[in-house]
Amino acid sequence: MGEKINPNKKHKDVDKDSEIKVGSFVKITGFHFFKFPLHNGMGKVIKVVLLDPYTIGYQVELEEGKYLDAQLNKFVEKPIDVGLENVVMLPDAIDGDLKVFMDKSRKMRAAIFKHHVGVEAAADKVKKIQDQIRLCSAWGKGVDVNALKNKEKKLRNQRTKTAGQGVKAGKAKAKCQKDLEAMEDDFLKEIKLSTSTWVWMNGIMRAGEIKNIMLYLKDLGYNIKQDPKIGPDKFAYELGMALELGSRAERARMIAAKTLSDPDGYIVWGDGNNGETDRDKCKRVCVSTDIGGQFKGHHPKPAKCTQDWAGWGNKKRNKTGCLKVYGKVPT
Repeated sequence: MGEKINPNKKHKDVDKDSEIKVGSFVKITGFHFFKFPLHNGMGKVIKVVLLDPYTIGYQVELEEGKYLDAQLNKFVEKPIDVGLENVVMLPDAIDGDLKVFMDKSRKMRAAIFKHHVGVEAAADKVKKIQDQIRLCSAWGKGVDVNALKNKEKKLRNQRTKTAGQGVKAGKAKAKCQKDLEAMEDDFLKEIKLSTSTWVWMNGIMRAGEIKNIMLYLKDLGYNIKQDPKIGPDKFAYELGMALELGSRAERARMIAAKTLSDPDGYIVWGDGNNGETDRDKCKRVCVSTDIGGQFKGHHPKPAKCTQDWAGWGNKKRNKTGCLKVYGKVPT
């Protein structure tokens, strides 16, 4: 019988042992935000490499196409080598909450690039001004000493002002780095949420219709993995429940819809299209009766509401569904 090999001590094969595919869109994490100012960004895996004979690594090309080498104090236009622990997969479908974090990260990273250039430009100007100040000390025969002193005074003032601009840019750069570091944990949590298949649904007033709501969701093409438990909504909007969908694509589609059901609190199912294709063969039940106060009990809205009531008669009314969908499941 062959000897059992410790997988951690096994020589790795980049073709067989890689856990992440080339071309994957990823978020890099785990690098020090000041020692490696721009490593913790987003980018694409372009190559699987061996960091050592036992460790699979990945070459990632950042979105900006370059990173900042803090030791050399310059931008380097090449991919970065990272380990598996530094790579977090980003979903194919980006929902609204995750997009906020991504846009904020991109904005702050762009500011770091800008402020670093500002620091370097100010330092270069200060050096040139200092060279001119030295020349002002080279007095000789026939030189107007007073003119040189005045020139030196102006140059010193200019140097102070330029150095101040560099300091200001440096502080702005450091603030962006600190803000990125402070945001990192929430960013990673949001990625985890967006790669899950769970959503939260609330706005339900009639808990007895939960089975019909499941039939309604199935009719719309959503696969609910297990029967949910309904209870008081954590967002204080009637009753709520956590739903585990069949795939991330289904989750993204439901989140994009934002609300489900008819605006009058009814759900309609049987034609796979919320009653739009063949309403006559559909079933219809009320799941929410608190729609602007136009209902009494569970009866359909009075006919006069289509004309007289300020909501139903108003064409500008936002007729969204009563079942509200959230990407975050409250704990």
